[in-house]
Amino acid sequence: ASGNVITQWGSAGSGDGEFQNPQDVAVDSLGNLYVIDTNNHRIQKFDKHGQFISTFGSGELAFPSRIAVDSNDVLYVTDNGNGRVQKFNTMGQLVGTIAEGQLSFPVGIDVDSSDNVYVAESGASGNPSQINKFTSSGQFITSWGSLGSDPGQLNQPKGLTIDGDNNVYVADEFNNRIQKFDSDGNFITEFGQDRLDHPIDVAVDSQGRVYASDLDEILIYTPTV
Repeated sequence: ASGNVITQWGSAGSGDGEFQNPQDVAVDSLGNLYVIDTNNHRIQKFDKHGQFISTFGSGELAFPSRIAVDSNDVLYVTDNGNGRVQKFNTMGQLVGTIAEGQLSFPVGIDVDSSDNVYVAESGASGNPSQINKFTSSGQFITSWGSLGSDPGQLNQPKGLTIDGDNNVYVADEFNNRIQKFDSDGNFITEFGQDRLDHPIDVAVDSQGRVYASDLDEILIYTPTV
């Protein structure tokens, strides 16, 4: 949490434990780590010490981008190249699909305390810059956001995360800010414009501190709202 390196692993390549453009990680209830190995079109699973366990998703994913884990250890992966979200169990078996062919450039993803699924569409190539909300079984609930720079508008949102109160934080990349919404998509606040330069991901810890992954550094915020 203080930014000190504990350990690291991996190298460039396509073998076990090697990566090509890894973009996200998630942790299950047993502490196993799942790495989105984007340009190898797969997910790799490691134990908490970085020891390789398995790989899966090849043939089912095209340029996956982000991953989230729900309360039942179901893995949700934004399958960017196929415009959908793929669901896997921790053994790597495909167990479902959300929004098949309905999403354009899905990137960020997270789940709330009720296992509702939130997906950020990046808005690349003129497609929508918005957040979509689904049930865990894939039923559409709501969406919000439009292209722009006003509060509540988005310009190529990338990562998103949910805090303990089910508030949604979005890395609004081309607006150089983090936006905070409630679970229905109502705008709450924004921050980071004075320092952020193309933030691409965001996380919140148990103390409510917000970690923003910026162009070449991680910034930590404690919002006042």
